[in-house]
Amino acid sequence: MQQNILQSWNGEWPQARSTEPLATGAGVVDPGAFNTIEVDELFDNVNYASTLAGQAVLYRSLARPLDDRAAIAAKQEAVREIRDNPAVRENVENIVANAAADENRLYLLLFGEFLGGFGTARVEHQIEGYGYKQYVRGIRVVLNLVGAIYNSGRPQSLICKACSTKSAISPKATNIR
Repeated sequence: MQQNILQSWNGEWPQARSTEPLATGAGVVDPGAFNTIEVDELFDNVNYASTLAGQAVLYRSLARPLDDRAAIAAKQEAVREIRDNPAVRENVENIVANAAADENRLYLLLFGEFLGGFGTARVEHQIEGYGYKQYVRGIRVVLNLVGAIYNSGRPQSLICKACSTKSAISPKATNIR
């Protein structure tokens, strides 16, 4: 099973270009094809993703394209649902815009370096103290994202339903101050 984007970052600070092509014979695009089709340049030209996670998913889809027809068809169905239903499209755009505004707070919580009470932060990813403020901010990003998905109505396509179901936590159960 393929790792999700957070898992693929392996505890390192997140970056869009974290996926390598699979070995020759193991996937659709091997290292030779990866270089021939200039995946990095292609990514630079088609990347309009608002979030770092979205950029990483796009890059992964270029470096390791799907080879399962059913999975491809399911993704196409989700794209059609978003394209053809203005309410769904507007909701997705709002969720992504809100996530883009705050995603660095989550990454700082997940991947930042906590220095303790005596350290001094010298780079962007270091956190002075023990991180309570970062914890609250990072958790709030997740809770807001889950709440927006929970309140967005019932999607029709399988992939959109799966995304909605994975995040189906009642907003009442996620009260944090």
